Amino acid sequence: MIMFSALEFLTLNDEWHDDPVAGIRFWDRKNADDEKTTFVEFYESDGVTKYRIEGDDIEQIEGKRSYAVNMRPATETVKSILQYPRLPVVPLFANAERKSELTRPIKSKIDLLDKLWTNFGDSSSRINMIYWILHNYSVTPSEAREMIETITELGIFSSQDDKFKAEAKAFDLPSETVDKAIEMVEKAVTADFLGVSMREITGGSLTNVAINTAYSNLMNKIARYETMPFAFVQQLMNVIGLQPTENISFKYETPRNQMEETNMVMAAANYLDEQTILDKLPFVTVDEVEFILERRAAETLGIGEYNEPGADSSGVANGQGDE
Repeated sequence: MIMFSALEFLTLNDEWHDDPVAGIRFWDRKNADDEKTTFVEFYESDGVTKYRIEGDDIEQIEGKRSYAVNMRPATETVKSILQYPRLPVVPLFANAERKSELTRPIKSKIDLLDKLWTNFGDSSSRINMIYWILHNYSVTPSEAREMIETITELGIFSSQDDKFKAEAKAFDLPSETVDKAIEMVEKAVTADFLGVSMREITGGSLTNVAINTAYSNLMNKIARYETMPFAFVQQLMNVIGLQPTENISFKYETPRNQMEETNMVMAAANYLDEQTILDKLPFVTVDEVEFILERRAAETLGIGEYNEPGADSSGVANGQGDE
């Protein structure tokens, strides 16, 4: 399966059902003389045809080729052609409106965030970290530069009669102001995009309630987005000749406070069986649950040490044993 970006692929949809019945993939290449050549792949339900465009000339460089070819053994030259029941192009959209999630308000805030970082970086590179204040000293700019060099070299900061004095000062970048502005814009972008603010969930020991609250917007967005890959998988099954099913689920995980979950499981341990306890423990995997139960059963029956996965029939695991 090949993934195409919407920037390089254009679907031609049926006017009644809005299903893609053909598609055009295109990209450009330039040679050493900066001359552009456009390559086009025209996708139809029974195959793909390739073209090359140079200026006003269009050349077919490969005839229509079937999408699936079942190759016989190398000793035979016969090929049997397989056909898909429909155009094997399945679009995956970001939302039901089939529009980009990068809306204008979000994009403007992201551009503002980039501008804040850029301006702060420019200020850091351009600023002179030390400047001098000269008291009671009236000179031309060139004489002032010579005086600054003398002060820097000899370490003399005042005259003997204290009439002349040179005072060193350092620029302080407005880092607190910039950081506050960046934090405000980041919160706005996170809220508009229904994301997670990492500032809220980093540091300290957070409870699962606090973690779930921080992830609530993202979970709502994922729940809404799940309809898109659900329809995508169903269409993909239809393309490869499988009966679409409703039994499609997606699993996604969020950070958890494992200590809190473990304490909850152990508090209810007296009311649960052994397998349920192991299933609920956050740090025990599914494979480990089965292995632990079998080993506990072997120890209870007095069979001896349970052979770990990979051990031979003599009970020796990983090629180790008594000498």
